Amino acid sequence: MKVIVTGLTSDTAKGSNRVGYEPFSVGIVRMCRELNWEVEHRPMMIDTNDQSLKDADLMIMGMAPVNAVGARFLIGALDALSKAKQNNCAVLFFVTDWQTHLLKSAVKTMAKRPWNVTKYFMKNRTDFLWGVHHVDETASMLKALEAYKWPGCLIPGHPWRGDTFQKIVNDIPSKRHYVLDPTEFTARYRSAPAALLPDEKKREHVLAALGDYSDWTEQQGFTWPIRYFGGKTFAKANGEHEDEQFKSIRVPETVVQENYAECWSGLSPLHVGVAGWWRTRYDYILRSGAVVYGSPKEIWPMGPSFQHTVREIENMTNTQLFDLNRAQFNDMQVESKESVLNTLITATHDAFDDIGKSWAI
Repeated sequence: MKVIVTGLTSDTAKGSNRVGYEPFSVGIVRMCRELNWEVEHRPMMIDTNDQSLKDADLMIMGMAPVNAVGARFLIGALDALSKAKQNNCAVLFFVTDWQTHLLKSAVKTMAKRPWNVTKYFMKNRTDFLWGVHHVDETASMLKALEAYKWPGCLIPGHPWRGDTFQKIVNDIPSKRHYVLDPTEFTARYRSAPAALLPDEKKREHVLAALGDYSDWTEQQGFTWPIRYFGGKTFAKANGEHEDEQFKSIRVPETVVQENYAECWSGLSPLHVGVAGWWRTRYDYILRSGAVVYGSPKEIWPMGPSFQHTVREIENMTNTQLFDLNRAQFNDMQVESKESVLNTLITATHDAFDDIGKSWAI
């Protein structure tokens, strides 16, 4: 079987990101190859869409808010969706951002103002000139996405996801939803840096996050030093003025993992707002020999070993911290490769059954 994995953004359409973490899209490619499917991972383009779709059996497309600046492959992607049915190509969607509530509102906004797809500000979008001269076609595609149920959607989620995860599912206007844990095909695909021996590890926390979590860190009562990587939290911790425009201090994921290997704790402040949204962070921290501390709403459902307070963690001996790392690693459930592949196969069969039906366009 021939598959195209693509999307609206660089992360989904190319698997590329600035820091080198293992994205969901790359995991999907690996899943396809594990099943011995022939797979391409690339953006869809106006000039080649017809032939590409004619040659493919399945297109798996990463969706994102259509009004996002990062949706640089939007025009070719919309064209590909409009042509999939006539080329007898099945379609699945997937999402990589927990802010799924933006998907429908973005489509609604852009369907009312389709000319905004090719505002000059968006001139770096591929197929930009085609879009300028084909506003009606773009408008038709957007209105269809607004009016009809979308194809089935793959959603990355951890096995311990709770009732709050249903909000993620409900926000995605697909006819079917398939939740799977891509950890075995992403984070665990790479080896972790060797952790220092217990007596060599630093009694420090590592916080790698792009948002401003300075208020959160102040509320926790940490006494150990914190190593900051990224965003406003980093800037504030290093004395930058409050009203300066903060630039994200982004380092390669390998550097963050090396710091986990040197320290006893990796921090996970409330990022998603629901329990179980898939993140590579937990696995990276634990396999690097550190323990995870974070917001109860997000990490307590992982198991009892994740429910320690800051005071309890910081008062532990090195031996106790080592034991806690092992306990957390064992408590953190990871879906098996076989189960993940079965979910993908089921989603694919359903997508084939939908060929010829008017799912949207």
